[in-house]
Amino acid sequence: MADTPAQQAGSYPPDRTIGIAILVIVVIFSVFVGILWRAGFLTPRPSDSEYKLFAEVLTFVGGLIGAVISVLGVLLKYSIDRRTESRQAAEFQRSEAAKEQEERRLKLEAATKVIQLFVTSDGKEAPSTQIAGGLLTLASLGQLSLALDLTNLLLQQKKLDAGTAALVIDQALQQTDNEEVQINAIGLLLHHPADMLSPDGFEFPMTILNWDATLGSYAREWAPVALGRMITKRPLSSWRSDFDTKANAVIAALALGWLHPTDETLKNDCAVILGRMLRAFPNTGTLRHPKELIDTDKIRAELGSLPAGTAAADVVVAALDKWISETDPKERMGKSVTTEVA
Repeated sequence: MADTPAQQAGSYPPDRTIGIAILVIVVIFSVFVGILWRAGFLTPRPSDSEYKLFAEVLTFVGGLIGAVISVLGVLLKYSIDRRTESRQAAEFQRSEAAKEQEERRLKLEAATKVIQLFVTSDGKEAPSTQIAGGLLTLASLGQLSLALDLTNLLLQQKKLDAGTAALVIDQALQQTDNEEVQINAIGLLLHHPADMLSPDGFEFPMTILNWDATLGSYAREWAPVALGRMITKRPLSSWRSDFDTKANAVIAALALGWLHPTDETLKNDCAVILGRMLRAFPNTGTLRHPKELIDTDKIRAELGSLPAGTAAADVVVAALDKWISETDPKERMGKSVTTEVA
């Protein structure tokens, strides 16, 4: 990509350019003087007349004046070029600022129109599908803070499905340049664990389930806690009988966080929560996560004595222990098999 005029102007080395120009002129003038001297014009001889000496001096002075004029010409051209580049850079910056301001204005207008979709023309509440579409449009326009606030409000009012909420949160978690948005997004998951359950099992940001690189350190720290809180909001017996493949997806995500942690805190929290999940689902076998195969039998052996987790993770562990104890403790028997993660 070519540099902008501002970048070109900022990288132009004035002192070096002037120095090189003067050095070139001095070298040219020195060569010129050397040629005159070798030709004998600058060496006085007894037979030379005054007119000849005057001509030689005049030639020398003319060469000197020509060199000086050349230097002045180079400096003048350089000065004009610098002013032109500075003017172009300033115009480019003004143009870019105006363009960004216009883009913000258009996005704000679009967001305002989207919000109007939350109610019908007669002032009644819009259908849930229309509200969901409006939220996703807001997120796609970059109005993620507003989209998250509305998602929080709609979840509190039980007027938003888990799938739409997860999509909005997922887009927020992908904002690598806005940590505040990521913090607010993971906060929604922590405060609305039961709202992430769905008739098909659960909905959760894929950014967390796959541990994408866009996930910030704060979101990574709280992700296993959010997963653990969500799983306890449905009875274990229901997970086992109706949503066992979905439970496998939670186990696989926790295992991936434990196998490839970014720090020791994440590893320990994933370990303690994963240990309870493997206890709740003793016959998981090998899970086929989109990123890699996960051998839960091998993980059980490697976990050994579980380390201490953070205070938040320990609270989840206590909830998981209660969740398991409320279900028939008999473990299902059978061979380990390779299971698809839904």
